[in-house]
Amino acid sequence: MTGRMHITLKTKLASTLLALGDIDYEHAKLMADGDIISLYHWDHNILHAIEPGNDHFSNLKPMLIAAHRQKSKTDAGIIAKSKRIRAREAEHKLLMLPPSEEQQIRERVRRWVAQRVAQIPSRPFPKGKRKMRGRP
Repeated sequence: MTGRMHITLKTKLASTLLALGDIDYEHAKLMADGDIISLYHWDHNILHAIEPGNDHFSNLKPMLIAAHRQKSKTDAGIIAKSKRIRAREAEHKLLMLPPSEEQQIRERVRRWVAQRVAQIPSRPFPKGKRKMRGRP
């Protein structure tokens, strides 16, 4: 049977990334498909922390690593603000609950936090002879 060999998904991905035009074609000819793929990171168009569950392929955009790092710096502030807003909203909802439900939820949160907070282990003094500095 004569014909072309199967084109791998990795080769197709490298070809698609090359079609974006971010990499010079002459340079790309000197690289392997894995080299081209390694130049990219996948950015969430819709910020993941703002709207959880948006890992769908339609929300991802390939970006060169340097550009993605720059965008991630600006996204960090937006994500932090959304977390603060969500925390204030959750606190407000707790305050609006009847006292019995609020107490139950607070107790569950307290137990959850207690499980995750590591206790600092005690550090007893060493037993045995101590060296005295500066004395014979």
